[in-house]
Amino acid sequence: MGGPDGRLEGLDLAWTIPAGAGLAIEHDDTGADWLVVSAQAAPAVVEISLLATTSAGVELRAVKAVEVGAPRRENPRLVRFEADGVSLLDGATLLFAPGGEVVLTAELDAGLDPRFSWYATVGRIERYRQNPTELATEADEAHSGWLVVVGRDGQGGVTWADVPMARPQ
Repeated sequence: MGGPDGRLEGLDLAWTIPAGAGLAIEHDDTGADWLVVSAQAAPAVVEISLLATTSAGVELRAVKAVEVGAPRRENPRLVRFEADGVSLLDGATLLFAPGGEVVLTAELDAGLDPRFSWYATVGRIERYRQNPTELATEADEAHSGWLVVVGRDGQGGVTWADVPMARPQ
C-alpha cells in the first residue's frame, strides 16, 4: 500500500464485507489477504472496504465494488514499464537528473481499454492519467522517492508496480 510519501509499511488493516453475503477475508503465510467466496454466495455486486491505519494514527480508506458470481478473470500484467526507453520491470531504480524530464511508458498484456495512472513522490507528473507521460524534476528536488504506475484493463482488472527513484551520485 502506498501514500504521498511512497510505500506504507506496518499498517493495521481492517476489512469490512457485507454480512450474509457468503464472503470472508482470509490471510495467508505471506501476509496477503484474500477474498473468499462460498459456494452458497448469490451473484451480486458487493462493496468491500479497507481501513488502513498507519503507525502515526492516520487512517486511509479504500472501497471496491466486487462482482460475486461472475466468471473468474485474471488481473492484467505489466509487459512494459519504462523511463526514457529503459525497462523498470525488474525493479531497477529510476535515476533522475534534477531539472530534467523523463518520458514514462507502460503497457498491459490484456484489456479492451487500458488506462494508466502515474504517481511520484519526487517531481511532477502533470498528465498523470496519460500514457506515455512525462515526469519533470526541479533542480532542488529531493534526493530519493518512489514512482508508481497503476494499470487498469477496462474489465475490472488492475495491476501496479513501484520503483525507487534516486539522483545519480
